[in-house]
Amino acid sequence: MSTVLVVEDSRTQREMISELLRRSGLNVTAVSDGIEALKEVQGHCPDIVVLDIILPRMNGYEVCRRLKSNKKIQKPPIIMCSRKSERFDLYWALKQGADAYLDKPFRPEELVETVKFLPFIAGSCGYRQHLSSSPISLATLSCLSRCKLLIASCLGNFDYLNFI
Repeated sequence: MSTVLVVEDSRTQREMISELLRRSGLNVTAVSDGIEALKEVQGHCPDIVVLDIILPRMNGYEVCRRLKSNKKIQKPPIIMCSRKSERFDLYWALKQGADAYLDKPFRPEELVETVKFLPFIAGSCGYRQHLSSSPISLATLSCLSRCKLLIASCLGNFDYLNFI
């Protein structure tokens, strides 16, 4: 069973997201700020991280950047999940190393599909290899509905932003 770390400062949203993921069969740990997230990952690296952007003490961009640049830990796939929905917000999240981006509000099934499917895509892409070396087709990616996957991480550029 996969372990998900939910990093969300809103208690209501943190509990809602955590319960949704638990009901779909996942183990969930939840924290309320960026510093707690980094400490939690140091103690036990999750299989995937669901990360808000606007957080107390350390924002989600910085948490993402630190997790992706830390050579001492396994680099879990990161889903940025935020009300910040401008193209620049998506671009900046992806530049920091995010693997997917969901706009709030999202449909519950969007989050569950993304959490369950993203590790498979990330593993298939080898985390920074070309999508062409992966058996995942673009048609398969489309099943993730509105989720903006970091296809750029597999392609090595941000050209995919033109398709969003």
